[in-house]
Amino acid sequence: MTGVNNPGIYIDKAAAAFEESVAVFLRVRAQLIGLYNNKTLSVKSFVDADGIPVLLTNNGKIIAIFPLDYIAWTPYFARKATAVSAAIKRMPGISGKEFWVTGKVDPIARKALEAKGWKVEERVREKLAGS
Repeated sequence: MTGVNNPGIYIDKAAAAFEESVAVFLRVRAQLIGLYNNKTLSVKSFVDADGIPVLLTNNGKIIAIFPLDYIAWTPYFARKATAVSAAIKRMPGISGKEFWVTGKVDPIARKALEAKGWKVEERVREKLAGS
């Protein structure tokens, strides 16, 4: 991703993968991030949001892309979403935040994310790959 600042934020996270399934998840996530960057040409930088590498676009949006089939509002996900949202809130110049997932988001999870200011995008693999 030529011209994107702070790739080490993502690379360091991927290099610290503690098991094969995590490494595969991070590889697929990197591929989705690359597709997003190629399609939009809008990624300025990687930023760290409470330990989660996310994208910062040229217009100040945070984009969090994940290769997940289904998102439910579990206690763990609720805590992490709250922590990530708080970390982003402390970043200067953020104009919005979007949560992109390859699968579906449970209606309760969608409502909770939207209440935290996230725009939720589902089935993004099709949008990014054009299939």
